[in-house]
Amino acid sequence: MEVVSTALFYSFVTCRKAQVFRYLNQRMDVRSHFWNAYESVDKIYNEMIKEEKAGWDYSWEIEPDNEVLGTVVKSERFDSFQAAKITIIERLANGEEVFIWVRNKYIPHMQLTQLHLEGIHSLALTAYNDVDDSFTIFDYPFEKIYESALLEQAFNSAEVLMVDCCSITEAADEVNEYIDQRFRTTMLELSNSGYGFEQMKQDMTSTDIKLESLLSFFGVYTLSRKMVANYLQKNHYSEHLIELLLKSSKVSEVIKQRIAKFSITSTDLKACWNRIEEKYAEMIELEELFLKDLQQEIISGVKPDFKRLLPDAPTELKLLHTTDTSAWISWIDEKGELESNRYRVLVNGSVIATCPTTYYVIPNLEPETKYEVAIQSLNTNDEVSIEECRLEIVTEKVALHGTLSLYKPVYTSSDQSELLSRYNLVDSQSSTRWSSDYNDDEWACVDLGMSKPIKSVTLRWEHAYAEEYKIQLSDNMKDWHDIHHEVEGLGGLVQIEVDNVAGRYVRVLGLKRATIYGYSLYEFSICS
Repeated sequence: MEVVSTALFYSFVTCRKAQVFRYLNQRMDVRSHFWNAYESVDKIYNEMIKEEKAGWDYSWEIEPDNEVLGTVVKSERFDSFQAAKITIIERLANGEEVFIWVRNKYIPHMQLTQLHLEGIHSLALTAYNDVDDSFTIFDYPFEKIYESALLEQAFNSAEVLMVDCCSITEAADEVNEYIDQRFRTTMLELSNSGYGFEQMKQDMTSTDIKLESLLSFFGVYTLSRKMVANYLQKNHYSEHLIELLLKSSKVSEVIKQRIAKFSITSTDLKACWNRIEEKYAEMIELEELFLKDLQQEIISGVKPDFKRLLPDAPTELKLLHTTDTSAWISWIDEKGELESNRYRVLVNGSVIATCPTTYYVIPNLEPETKYEVAIQSLNTNDEVSIEECRLEIVTEKVALHGTLSLYKPVYTSSDQSELLSRYNLVDSQSSTRWSSDYNDDEWACVDLGMSKPIKSVTLRWEHAYAEEYKIQLSDNMKDWHDIHHEVEGLGGLVQIEVDNVAGRYVRVLGLKRATIYGYSLYEFSICS
């Protein structure tokens, strides 16, 4: 249940606080710091919806600076970066990290965003190289190396000439007892007014809410419940309570994802409400049950029995598309989103893959051949559903003409999220796209199933395009040869004509990004 290293944490906690927690998390168990992470729905509603705060501006009670728990953030003021430099280098040499404020407009990765350039931002300095007088910095999700002169300008311009570091001492056993007593007292004083939940429902069905505010509400709620689940786990509360919190955070996450998907094609909140109403009611029910059962456990000291049930089998297994060497299938698992289920894919009785989604493209099939496909559910304990759903499929005859990549298996170096997954590259939908992690050396590869002659490759880039990239072919996904090398990419729609080439695997290999983000493609088509 790692929380601190996730994108969710960095999205909804201020940059400085998140960076210090990251540093602490690498050196100690920070879960006790989350004793006061339970945020009331009313407070989240007021800050995110009414005040329309940015997600990272939410006023969390959690603090990395907690002397009782042995973590102390120390600030030291200097007249300039040069005056602070010796101290910074000494602390880095001692294995510490140092945190400074900088003016955004001087930091290259912030310049690319073109957002809040006159604002100030926190950077974590993690290492110093005296050969070229440079510092390694971390600013999620980026790790960069910047020259000292650049940081000097950014630091001095910020006018907050403070250098922060964090010391750690081991807390005594009685400290955890003291912290837990504070947690218990706080939670016993809580009552579930339901005001925030009810107001949110009214606003979504009758007034305009900014989409960003709506996503921030569910983001903060999700993070809050995950952090409290971390605290409960460390302090040996019942599995029942931990499971309730994880379920409520998962429901919130599902709602957030549904809103994000809906917003791609519509801004009608009333119509959106119909998509999430059932899950929203479930979220409220879980919230009320958690508070009631937690208070009961605190007062009685009795942990309820908890037995994790085997997952239900998926239902409604369907064949969406077939090709000569693959089959795109989908299924339904009504509880899967909440149970964090994964799925076993079986072909002719043998397990060929395990996947986290309710769809899959089966590779390595033979043309014009009949197969029996089955899907089983797996829960977080790797326990398998007793039943399974089955489907019989038949592949098509060999295709050597037209769009060869359509509905074929796709492999990638990374997928930013399920919404921005690899299969969006070959689904023939103009509004869906794949996005990678925030690195230069990311790639996407289409498996044509067998070596086929290729006449053209089409790329349709989103704003986050590659300035430099290669198109490569392979017959084994190990040995690659280039058929195109672009060094001045401009994004948009790119059609690349090729002559006398053939291969099974076709890869676009990113070498240099045009933005600070990853690579993002709407379409990756290979034609004969």
